Amino acid sequence: MPKQVSPEELDHIVTAVGRHPEGVGIEGLLTHAGLDLAHRTLQRRLARLVAEGRLVTEGERRALRYRVAPIIAEHSSEEAVKAVVSPAVPVGERERFVRMVLEELENVYEGNAMRFGLRPLEIAVWREEEGRT
Repeated sequence: MPKQVSPEELDHIVTAVGRHPEGVGIEGLLTHAGLDLAHRTLQRRLARLVAEGRLVTEGERRALRYRVAPIIAEHSSEEAVKAVVSPAVPVGERERFVRMVLEELENVYEGNAMRFGLRPLEIAVWREEEGRT
């Protein structure tokens, strides 16, 4: 039976990837992110996060880079945010958390996009699709 991976460990990896908005490879994560994982273990964790839609990849093979998945287009409704709220958020705080996320998404702009792992072009496309120019 495969080892159970804690949500905190996966969140830590996503946070480490998020510190590199331009994308980061496995070696970069192992060298600069302070992840105490074997190379193959990190590969499996990253593959899982990509499969879950939390990370996206760019490039191939040794040039493969990971970035935090752009959530703005897919998760900008209240129902979508509720569906992806981490179990780590206490039940009594979830409604407030959802409101806060939606407010942050409403106020995202090119100047603060990087903290969300977004590129300015992604914000522009989202705003155009949503009619929020």
